Amino acid sequence: MLRARPDEIERTINRLTDARLRGLVGRFSEHVQISPEHQKAIAAVLGEFGEGLAFHTLDDILATLEWMESEGMSERAALLPIRPPRINPLLEPPLDPGCVGVASRLVRVSAEYQSAVELLLGRTLVVKNREAAHRLLTELPLDARIVTLAGDVYYPTGQVLLGGGDQEQAKRDTRRKVEMSLEEVSKSLKTAELEAARLSGEVEATKHNLAMTQQALSSAVEDEQDARLRCEQTELAIQTVVHQQELILAQQRSLEEEITQFEEERKHLLSQGEIFKANRPQHEQELREEIVMAERAEPSLEIARVEARLEVARRATDEVDIRIADLEERLGALEGDLKQWTDRLEVNRAEQERKRSEVTEGEKGMDDIEKRLAAVSAQIVPAEEELAEVESALSATEAEESQTRVVLRTSEREHSQTQIELARREEELVSLKRRIEDDFGLVTFDPDSDTPGQEPLPLEGFVKRLQKVDELPLEFEVQVNRLRAQLRRVGAVNPEAQREFHEVKERTDFLTAQVDDLRQAESQIQEVIAELDLLMEREFRITYEKVAVAFREVFTRLFGGGSARLVLTDPDDMTQTGIDIEARLPGRREQGLAVLSGGERSLTACALIFALLKVSPTPFCVLDEVDAMLDDANVIRYIEMLRELSQETQFILITHNRLTVQAAEMVYGVSMEADSISRVISLKLDEVEEAIAA
Repeated sequence: MLRARPDEIERTINRLTDARLRGLVGRFSEHVQISPEHQKAIAAVLGEFGEGLAFHTLDDILATLEWMESEGMSERAALLPIRPPRINPLLEPPLDPGCVGVASRLVRVSAEYQSAVELLLGRTLVVKNREAAHRLLTELPLDARIVTLAGDVYYPTGQVLLGGGDQEQAKRDTRRKVEMSLEEVSKSLKTAELEAARLSGEVEATKHNLAMTQQALSSAVEDEQDARLRCEQTELAIQTVVHQQELILAQQRSLEEEITQFEEERKHLLSQGEIFKANRPQHEQELREEIVMAERAEPSLEIARVEARLEVARRATDEVDIRIADLEERLGALEGDLKQWTDRLEVNRAEQERKRSEVTEGEKGMDDIEKRLAAVSAQIVPAEEELAEVESALSATEAEESQTRVVLRTSEREHSQTQIELARREEELVSLKRRIEDDFGLVTFDPDSDTPGQEPLPLEGFVKRLQKVDELPLEFEVQVNRLRAQLRRVGAVNPEAQREFHEVKERTDFLTAQVDDLRQAESQIQEVIAELDLLMEREFRITYEKVAVAFREVFTRLFGGGSARLVLTDPDDMTQTGIDIEARLPGRREQGLAVLSGGERSLTACALIFALLKVSPTPFCVLDEVDAMLDDANVIRYIEMLRELSQETQFILITHNRLTVQAAEMVYGVSMEADSISRVISLKLDEVEEAIAA
């Protein structure tokens, strides 16, 4: 089989990459991530396609082939489409312990390259070793293949492709190329870092200048905002003063109108007073005449009438005087208010003039600030342009640096993978040497061999030199493996085997006797358990029958009639059975406990508890608000049962029912005092009754 050298393929791929052909995506290996465990197997399956070029479609590859033919290129290269026209269905992995999985599922790749990975690896099965490959080879379709973790490829039609020394040499060449490319990339990276540092310094200086400019701009903006705020405050104060002035003027006009009305009313009252004073002598003369006439006619009656008229006139005069005094007092108060409002109006006018002068000064200050702001803006524009240029240069440098770092990481990854593969091969060689020494003893190897390790001393007669064998027949390898398996089964000679056998036999006999004793004890315990089950069943049945009889009696007493009975859910198994209650209330048919009301179920539960206490009394019994849902008639029957059972059992009740509290011998209450501390109060009802009677 003719194969192109790796350096020729590499040169061809580099020329195709530099040509920037239509539909070219890049190297296929740059977009595939393989774990170190599966690196060898996947690399053996991919072959030359692992380092090949990826194109979008098959048409792009055909166009590339035409371009290569026109350029006179006849070198070997691997080209593949990432969107192939047809793909075979994925191979389903068999259920075998030696099967690792389908090769396409053991690599990580983006969604764009998934079709290309399925095209190259979708029909390849990865197994652990050759034995698993031999087992599964006959089960594969003819278009599938098997690869071991060691890199051996098996085809269903019988072909086998084993890893060779040329692959190792190609890997060494690739490693040298990677190291060289790493050096070049490191140099370019250092140059890019120096350029980035220089640009960073320029950016920092520009940023510093821009920060100072922005600081000046922000200071100017703050001054402008302060001025605008002062102007707004001044305008608001002016509006407030104007509004207050309008209110004062309105109030002043109202006061003036009211004063005018009071003046008119005062003049009217004064005129009436003058008229009354002018007519007063005439009225007094008439009064005297009336008095004389009254004395002549009926003195007492006329005098009373005249005195009444005189009293009315006096009262009218007094009221007029009082009203005139009030009006004069109110007029004085209004004149004082008018003077006060006039003073405030003058003050507001002066404040308005002052605010207007402040607004004028603020507008002048705003004009100055706007001029300063325009000057600062004119200084910022060239600084921003310079900063934009520096940032664009820095972004270009950073992009170049990122590309260089990507190339560096790719080269480092390839270098590390090559070192890992080299270490694995060296470890395999050391392991192979140890196996040879185990099989043949102390031997020496060919001095031209790359096997690491120290050569044994050349002791003639003790150290053998093995002949170089290019290929080992298959039957020899099978025979060697069979003999090794026999040696492993035989193992080393153990001179202490007889003593160990006797010790183990004594231990076995002792444990056997212990097991027999345990089994005998187990049978005895099973007999005791059976006896206890019979005893428990008998006692349970006796107690159940007594409680059932007592329950029927107590139920009839509590409900004032009716009947109830206890029913076993599983009479055949007394250890696992449950108990149901079937009740028939007075005037109703028999029904289960679930369809009863809350009070009826509570009273039924009381009947069951009282039946248990009658059969087997306990020293204490605590009942928590059992009578909460009972009416007075049921509470009375409930209290009677408590009094009857209290001869042998002491009941502790928690209740809010008045009848139940009255039936108790001692009552305990909990109250909270003003200091928020709970306090317990106890009361004996019999002592209270004696105290009341006394």
